[in-house]
Amino acid sequence: FFVKTICWSQRVFKPFFRSYSSPAVSISLRNQVKMDDGNQVKIESDPFSELNIASFKFLSDLPRVTCPKCQQQRKMFCYDCCIPFGDVSQVPQLQLDIALDIIHHPKELRSKSTAIHAKVLAPNNVSIYEFPEFPDYSESLDEVLLLFPSPEAKGIDQVDLGRIKKLIVIDSTWQQTKAILRDERIKQLPCVKIGTHKTKFWRYQQVGDECLATIEAIYYFMRDHHHQLHGSYHGELDNLLFYFKYTYSLIQDVYRTEKKDFRRKKGYIDYGTDDVPPPQQKKPKESAEDSRSACAKTEDSQSGCVKAEDS
Repeated sequence: FFVKTICWSQRVFKPFFRSYSSPAVSISLRNQVKMDDGNQVKIESDPFSELNIASFKFLSDLPRVTCPKCQQQRKMFCYDCCIPFGDVSQVPQLQLDIALDIIHHPKELRSKSTAIHAKVLAPNNVSIYEFPEFPDYSESLDEVLLLFPSPEAKGIDQVDLGRIKKLIVIDSTWQQTKAILRDERIKQLPCVKIGTHKTKFWRYQQVGDECLATIEAIYYFMRDHHHQLHGSYHGELDNLLFYFKYTYSLIQDVYRTEKKDFRRKKGYIDYGTDDVPPPQQKKPKESAEDSRSACAKTEDSQSGCVKAEDS
């Protein structure tokens, strides 16, 4: 699966980190209510409102801390050691129905990966391997699935999930994914695809809103798998989107409060009926050299977006 991953770099998220610790701005998960100078302003739409996701209020006041394992400064969790920070009793801990193996390309920054969320939230069921060092699944082909929309991929409702013990997901950019797919250990794996879903990811991409962040794709598969396996689903795995929803809500809140223009994705910010979106600014003309550079940046920013089943 092509993976479109999260970036926590200071350059990208500096305005969010500067704003979210302010007592004047906080986010309520269940009601999506923004506190602005003591006044409550209801956000018009919340795409996660029907999900059973735990409160992330404690994350808003969490400073950067030193990871006790690697001694690096991190925010919310360490993406190298995959351990959460803050009041860990408030961080959801999930038990997945099957094991999840994530094959990560070494040239893809772990700081950008939403797949790391799965390891932090379901540590007992998730393993992360650095390509090309990952297991050979040839002796258990009847028990594993690769989440990838190949031409031969089956829909989740076409698979006998009772025998499946492990899901494999690729975590890399578009170009890096090609190298992983050429590996003989990957070529032999049966593929499965999820249905069409509209992404809530905040990073720019040219390939359409059906291209999901990695953690979104993992969530939709695990949700549908649970439903098919048990005959019902009551939000047991919604917290896979815990960190994803927090960042989404943070971006929405900051840009709404400051009435900023979110240039990465047109129409991404819900400014509400009472707010006037900022005017679009004209982009300066690019030289031929700038255009080539922009293309390179665009290709890199598409950093392995997950393509769901075509509608």
